[in-house]
Amino acid sequence: MMRKTALWVLLLAMAITPAAIATTTWSLEGAYVEARSAQVFIGGCVWNSEAVTIGREAIMAWRIEKGQIDDIDVTGLSVVAAIAGEANLAMEPDAPRRTVLYVDEMANKVQREALAELYTNRNARMFGNVIDVVAIPISFVDTAEGYSVRAGSEVELTATALHIDHKAFDQCGDAQWYEPFVSLQNSTLGVAVEHSYQGGALDAQWSDPNTQSAFLGRFSF
Repeated sequence: MMRKTALWVLLLAMAITPAAIATTTWSLEGAYVEARSAQVFIGGCVWNSEAVTIGREAIMAWRIEKGQIDDIDVTGLSVVAAIAGEANLAMEPDAPRRTVLYVDEMANKVQREALAELYTNRNARMFGNVIDVVAIPISFVDTAEGYSVRAGSEVELTATALHIDHKAFDQCGDAQWYEPFVSLQNSTLGVAVEHSYQGGALDAQWSDPNTQSAFLGRFSF
């Protein structure tokens, strides 16, 4: 059963001083996958028609394979963010957006608060208004050519590497139009085989499968 952290409790827990931020240390690495409601590799004519109308939703997911926040071990935990904005998230990075942050229910209270604080602070511009932090079962597994992520019954993201055969694409200027939302090692373009948010906290739900809208890679920070 998922447990929701009331927003005022979260804000109180995250009300840290600049000095505390300065003295916090962390080292995390692992696997990452994201998808947005806009195609990242497509013909220019299609991209132009999509750029101002879609790309307002995204899912970002991290699997921490080795991690430490101060003296708190967060190895083996996962974090997922579902984001809905008022404009294309990449083209208008300062446009208002709302985020639900999911933290692996296997995390204890100390781990959960440390992860919520770190991820919210590091991704403040991308996340915008974090309206809820939810402890929930998260599955983040390798597939033959990518990753598959589930956060309870609310988030599903399965992405595979995109094999580019230019002869198979249309000829209106096929290109990569976006970069990943975060810095990655060995970033790979991907196909979002499944990409959906069915939660109730955001102002929108979406399902956008079988689109060239994903990035996969390794993160380290």
